[in-house]
Amino acid sequence: MKHRTFGRSGIKVSEIIFGAGAVGGILIHKDDATKREAIRRAIAGGINWIDTAAQYGNGKSEEALGWLLPEARVTPYVSTKFQLDVENLKDIPVQIEERLKASLARLKRSSVDLLQLHNRIGTKPGGRVMTVEQILGRNGVADGLDRLREKGLIRHIGITGLGEAASVCEVIRSRRFDSAQV
Repeated sequence: MKHRTFGRSGIKVSEIIFGAGAVGGILIHKDDATKREAIRRAIAGGINWIDTAAQYGNGKSEEALGWLLPEARVTPYVSTKFQLDVENLKDIPVQIEERLKASLARLKRSSVDLLQLHNRIGTKPGGRVMTVEQILGRNGVADGLDRLREKGLIRHIGITGLGEAASVCEVIRSRRFDSAQV
């Protein structure tokens, strides 16, 4: 398995990651032995990063990883994603922390390596869509993620590629964070 450096972090990660949606049953419903074998084979094959989300199987993917990962010979890096209720964005940092704490409980971990926003990004809010202002504005997503990183609950932050994520990433890179953080 080939490995690459994850951004500017210095972390060496496998070029292929294990997407844990199926472990949570969102694609196929498999028994526990099959789930164990899938993760065992991924790790034995050199995969050292597992990606999940609270939305995968309504938390079932994170729950399965919570009891499967302690059985692994090597502890992989873990990333998860959260989604915000855009109809109720009174205190975005608090909502993010609540969602992360629920994910950590399901994962049976005290922190995750990468936490990512899983909402769509666009110019008009509504449904699952968040605006750049809601993400980068005062007390927005970026502030909430910064606070969690300062508390040691997450190592790295990210945004999934939903909607106009590339334009948001460019704004982040140029205005919000220094280059060591992006």
